[in-house]
Amino acid sequence: MSKTVITPIRHQEKITHPPVGSTTSLRFGDDQGEVEGVVVGSEALSYMMVRLPPNFDGSTLAEGQPLWVNYMFSGNTYKFESSVLHYLKKFALVFLSYPQAYEIYPLRREDRINCSIPATASIQQKAFKGLVNDISHHGCQFIVKIPATFKLYQVSVLTDIDLSLSLSLSGYADQDQLKGKVRNTNIDEFKIVLGIEFEKLEEQFTQRLGDFIEKLKTL
Repeated sequence: MSKTVITPIRHQEKITHPPVGSTTSLRFGDDQGEVEGVVVGSEALSYMMVRLPPNFDGSTLAEGQPLWVNYMFSGNTYKFESSVLHYLKKFALVFLSYPQAYEIYPLRREDRINCSIPATASIQQKAFKGLVNDISHHGCQFIVKIPATFKLYQVSVLTDIDLSLSLSLSGYADQDQLKGKVRNTNIDEFKIVLGIEFEKLEEQFTQRLGDFIEKLKTL
């Protein structure tokens, strides 16, 4: 694993992650172990709201109880220390204190390069038009506006789903068809963000992609 980076959060900054819909892992202590939740809201530098599983036993939770929070965002795993502010048993909602600092563990083998490439993703026999906004030799981030017919609960099941991606790199007229797997998903009010890992790239595209990335590095 890459070297841990401790990054203090300055009070004048508005931290935008973890976004609503992100899956988080909460560790309350040895007795309760680790439980997964979903971020449903936050107020920067004040608190976060996480929805826990309906069967979670929150009877032992107490205000001020410490815990560790883990989540993935934009190719990194983030970990920070927090504490319970309040627990609403009826709705399985826990309010957590906002982190004062967090640890970052990079997951990617290499940094991605920012770009803006129109693309179409085919997922479970449905086509989604959007933009690739960063890319590397091994994967990319794909952003699509939330379709009117799309149900928000469907987002979480996209992780680990196979897809095909159609795009045209700058300088090439023809479309390339890529195979990949969704490694993480995030959602906000307007868009879905998919982290995609490429699989079995053709040699011709690998060469094109390498040339494209090198050009972007010079800009």
